[in-house]
Amino acid sequence: MNNLENELFSGNSAIVKKVTLKQIIKYGKLEDIPILEKFTMQKLDSELYFLARKGIEIIKEKNNIHPAELDFTHYSLEPQNVKITLFNDDPWKRIRIIQAITVNNKSDYLRDLKELLKYEKNDYVIATLVKAIGLLGHEHELDTIKPFLEWYDSRVRANAVETLGNMNTIKSFPLIIPKLSDPSPRVKINAANLLFTNHKDKTRLAVVEMLRHGAIYQVESALYFLERHPFFDDEIREILIALHKRAKTESLRKKISEIIKHISVKKLSSISDIVKNESPDVSTILDKKLRHKHNIEKIEKLREKIDDKPETELERFSRHLKSLNFEKRRNAIVTMYKYPRTEYLKIFEKYSNDKHPVIRFFAKKGIDKLK
Repeated sequence: MNNLENELFSGNSAIVKKVTLKQIIKYGKLEDIPILEKFTMQKLDSELYFLARKGIEIIKEKNNIHPAELDFTHYSLEPQNVKITLFNDDPWKRIRIIQAITVNNKSDYLRDLKELLKYEKNDYVIATLVKAIGLLGHEHELDTIKPFLEWYDSRVRANAVETLGNMNTIKSFPLIIPKLSDPSPRVKINAANLLFTNHKDKTRLAVVEMLRHGAIYQVESALYFLERHPFFDDEIREILIALHKRAKTESLRKKISEIIKHISVKKLSSISDIVKNESPDVSTILDKKLRHKHNIEKIEKLREKIDDKPETELERFSRHLKSLNFEKRRNAIVTMYKYPRTEYLKIFEKYSNDKHPVIRFFAKKGIDKLK
């Protein structure tokens, strides 16, 4: 047992474990990921779980790893081995074989996964199964996933929300709207990410509630959402400025500063005066980014212009993949991967060497599907 395992699994107090996890967030290495993932499988309080998951995400981000790119090539996916491993006593082995099945798009095992879901007791394994069944079965498994929106474990509910959102069907979104009031910040944020475009008012209320909550894991979750969907009004602006003043760590202050820089040019001008005296680092960012932000918006508007002639689906995907907005790029490549056509092959090949790992991954999987 190494030092990290000893600190997390040897009966230390929650305070000691929190200190350890905060050190991992700063200095963690790739070899720490399996230990942290194993740690999250226990019954944990919300802050411990949040810190462990954050540590995993930051280590992956530092090493430019997308979850879908983890190496599962050494797993045997022969039918006999899969069935033995799926019902192994070790939940970690069950999780790994489920992930290998998902990454390799082995929908032949969908029936086995659904069978395991009927008897599985470990919540971490259930959460993994919910995600896998949704990805492999698409909208046909909506009724299988639906009951897990009300599961007692927040990890399961969060994965159920994300899975239904990825199905992108008319039936799935009415089921997601109530999860904006879920007690878990992770479930709320998953729902908010999916509903942002069509249900901004309800999404805004959920985000404001989390920002005002006070607990760090609630605030961090709301900031995570605002990093990806920077919509602002006077109330959110004031909350962010107040949070910046009260922030106890440099990393939190920096994150808030980075979010503020995404405000529209008009909002940037008004907010700059407010924060200039309070926070040199925020005002510096605002001053440096104002012109850059304006230029990006002009480029995006030019890219959004289309001829009077109707745009084909292929042209629309190609335009979105050239966008500066990562969400547009990701949505385009994922949709193309889910519903592949032969004419997409050249686009998949072009983006199989993209600088972003998510775009690369789905482009390569698209090529495999078509070939």
